[in-house]
Amino acid sequence: MPKRKPKTLWKPTSIGEVIAERDFVLTSGSGRKVRIRVRFGKPVRGKATSRRDPWWCPIEVKGAGLDSLRPVAGIDSLQALILALELVSRVLPDEVERAGFRIEWLGDTERLVLARHALSREVEGAMLSLFATLRDVAVTLSSNHKEEGRATQALRRIVNASQHPRGPLRRRQAGTSRRW
Repeated sequence: MPKRKPKTLWKPTSIGEVIAERDFVLTSGSGRKVRIRVRFGKPVRGKATSRRDPWWCPIEVKGAGLDSLRPVAGIDSLQALILALELVSRVLPDEVERAGFRIEWLGDTERLVLARHALSREVEGAMLSLFATLRDVAVTLSSNHKEEGRATQALRRIVNASQHPRGPLRRRQAGTSRRW
């Protein structure tokens, strides 16, 4: 019995309809700046595919000798898009570094494509903690001169926490106050 030739999986060979793009600044070790553009194509499926075939989100990179077209597969169009965004976030910085550059977008060198939600939550928590402590200090200072020592200690904790961003700052529920 003759061997069956395996079916080749359809993949897009062009960017197709562009749904998003971003320009990045690359900086070489000597300080030379170069721009690259990353474009995301609309997730697509081949015309003669079955329901089990993947969706593809094509990614195109142009500039700085990094030109490429890379389709990213997903179970559905949303997963293909999310995986394409993640791929650029995680792989592009390594490829850029191997080419002798550092990559940034709007001055940021981390999480170039997807928002930094975790960091935003940490900053929000730190700000809530700072405001609650300042509120407590203001109440203490305005109510009782004997409590100045405690207020001074609280202010020192704020200053020390600012020197150690992962240190004692923690998220506090709105409306709660801290007793010293």
